[in-house]
Amino acid sequence: MTAHPGSQAAYQLLKHTARQTLASTPYTGPLWLLDPALVRQQYLALQQALPRARIHYAVKANPHPAILHTLLALGSDFEIASEQELDSLLELGVDAARILYSNPIKARRAIRYAYQHGVRWFASDSVEETLKIAAEAPDATQYLRLEVDNNSSDYPLGTKFGLAIAEVPALLAQAQLHGVDIGGVHFHVGSQCRDPAAWLRAIDTVWPVMTLLREQGFRPRLLNLGGGFPITYDKQAPDIASIGAALMPRLAQLPADCEVVVEPGRYMSGPAGLFICEVINVQHKHGKRWVYADAGMFSGLYELMDGFHYPLELNGGAAGPSGQAILAGPTCDSCDVLSEAMPLPDTLQEGDLLWFYHSGVYTQNLVTTFNGMPAPRVVVCQPGGATAAS
Repeated sequence: MTAHPGSQAAYQLLKHTARQTLASTPYTGPLWLLDPALVRQQYLALQQALPRARIHYAVKANPHPAILHTLLALGSDFEIASEQELDSLLELGVDAARILYSNPIKARRAIRYAYQHGVRWFASDSVEETLKIAAEAPDATQYLRLEVDNNSSDYPLGTKFGLAIAEVPALLAQAQLHGVDIGGVHFHVGSQCRDPAAWLRAIDTVWPVMTLLREQGFRPRLLNLGGGFPITYDKQAPDIASIGAALMPRLAQLPADCEVVVEPGRYMSGPAGLFICEVINVQHKHGKRWVYADAGMFSGLYELMDGFHYPLELNGGAAGPSGQAILAGPTCDSCDVLSEAMPLPDTLQEGDLLWFYHSGVYTQNLVTTFNGMPAPRVVVCQPGGATAAS
């Protein structure tokens, strides 16, 4: 069993910065702390585990400039889902040739904008999208987002996206007719995939399409493995080294001219975040304990509603014995209930601070100010202290 993040040496700067921040200024609302050193740690571990793969960070996971700066300095490439994400990268001086546009659903204006700014690789999962890209980015290369089994992931992503293998020939016929360069394939095994064999099965599923592309006169040269690399919440995740050990023998069998890409998001930025909020009320209603915090679904804790139970500390220390509770946010929206059955310390009382680790992904970028509630204050850790980013 992996030790709680709060007890691990790598997280001590994050913890020290939190304590320093709370000691230097009175608590006035939720805090979100970010340690770029943990992003660096994750990147280097992934690079070592999968040396055959080129890393394209999924910007949507956390677009904070401190993360993007850190990854750019390490040599990372990037994956985007929108014009705004592209702008964030271009402002940092990222070469558009290092960017993949992997969102398979794009407005024409978004395709045009990306193409005009130098992006040349676009994902598609339908005939309609392929023809749209061809019209707006005529000499761009496309890669096909294909359906693969997501049953090994905690959070499947296969319903909304992905072209069925059986539908590939019809798309290729249209691509040939319109002179489209189909340069490879893309898949995603689902979020929080804790089974390394899932990627192997997915490669076996999509590789016949690479063969078909070559047979039909295309030049397939990209195998995009997507993301899904897990981190530990309430379920133990395998380390990235064990995933790499499972994948590398198969990747070594690929042709030398096939570029392998991965698109980590949660894996890369998740461990780097610490979210701190305050208990503002504890009630007992109908035999159940209700715990209300000053942060909720609109404040960056939306993923608690999806079952992502962040490793928890109480007031920066061990949480102690816990019992089931309903955790809710502060807004007047009755939907602002983060968990109907969350293990929370039995001693929890008003004024206590909940420290949620591994909250560096899909948190700050999902914040709204609904009900006039303030956005969490952002603090970026530095080796010699802390810098308030917002």
